[in-house]
Amino acid sequence: MRGRRKSALLDSRSLVPHGMIASHETLLYISCVTNKRYITLRPAINIDFLPIIKACDMKNRVSDYIRANWRTIIEYSLVIASGWIFLLLASSWTSPLYPYSYGYDASWYSLGGRAIVEGRVPFRDFFDLKGPVLFFYEALGQFFIRGRGGVFLIQCLSMAFTVGFFWRSERIYLKRWQSAIILALFYYVYTPLLWGGNSAEELFMPFNMIAIFYGLTFIEKGDDDSFPVEKVSLIFGIGFALAALSKVTIAAALISVMVTVVILLLYRREFGRLGKAALYFVLGAFFVTLPVFAYFAMNGALEDFIFCSFIFALKRSTDYYESFSVEWELNLVICWAGIIVGLLLPRKGKRRGGGAYKLLLVLMSLILYGLLHLGTPYLYYFI
Repeated sequence: MRGRRKSALLDSRSLVPHGMIASHETLLYISCVTNKRYITLRPAINIDFLPIIKACDMKNRVSDYIRANWRTIIEYSLVIASGWIFLLLASSWTSPLYPYSYGYDASWYSLGGRAIVEGRVPFRDFFDLKGPVLFFYEALGQFFIRGRGGVFLIQCLSMAFTVGFFWRSERIYLKRWQSAIILALFYYVYTPLLWGGNSAEELFMPFNMIAIFYGLTFIEKGDDDSFPVEKVSLIFGIGFALAALSKVTIAAALISVMVTVVILLLYRREFGRLGKAALYFVLGAFFVTLPVFAYFAMNGALEDFIFCSFIFALKRSTDYYESFSVEWELNLVICWAGIIVGLLLPRKGKRRGGGAYKLLLVLMSLILYGLLHLGTPYLYYFI
């Protein structure tokens, strides 16, 4: 019959509201969803279905990515799951497996987060020497789940990024089975340092792991123009600001990587890239510091915030500083070991960037050694 098509081609009029003729965009969307071909039997009116088409295109891209990278997705899912299992077993102050075990700092941090959710303002309504970002992070967990569950939630979030980037750093150099052994050793060493869980060192470790990964990547291919200097510098700026507004000593690895990258760019005379890196670093730090300062200014607690987090915190570190402690120095043997190994590393070897690896390891050990002296020798500081 005239006006009819083969049954393989469906009439668009049956797929749109009565009296409306589908546009070509509509049919493209329908075809995208159902993987069938459609035709129009008469001229179509213009309907803007472009957003729907874009959403459909995004869905297809995600599906294609999953199909192409399903092995990697499973690999990292197992790595992250291992981190969560580790927390479940080792985080004695927050794990659901130990409902009657409560810690010292861990309980206070979660209480501070709950206070923020209930409208209290740090340093105005309750006192601490830690920076406010730590309590904001705790408040995020308490917003979704009150009590231990909220703490465990943000621990799992931090652990996912920590072990994810730890694994990525390993895989630059090692095979999967070798990386699995190193990850198991990491959990073994991490168990006593976790100190029951929910410490500032644990929660903000992802930024150090991200910095180490990008630092190693920069050493491997930093002279390649494809290396995303702007993106990495922005991440570094955000991470440094978050750490500095929580507890500056936890940013030792991040600071070490930043200094190493700056020295390498100066050595290579790449002043243009260095300028871009500095600009994006400041921009990333600005994204964090501006909302924090604005929050305290709007709540009439800016002066309290500056005094507690910076002035009094520094005074506490200097007044209670132990000029020499055998216990402290024994705990810091790992720093001296890092310095010695870094100095003994050959400048030229099978891998490129031998001198850069020496620089990174020595700087990381020295900066960690210096920052860890701004306090007392608690074991969990060495995470």
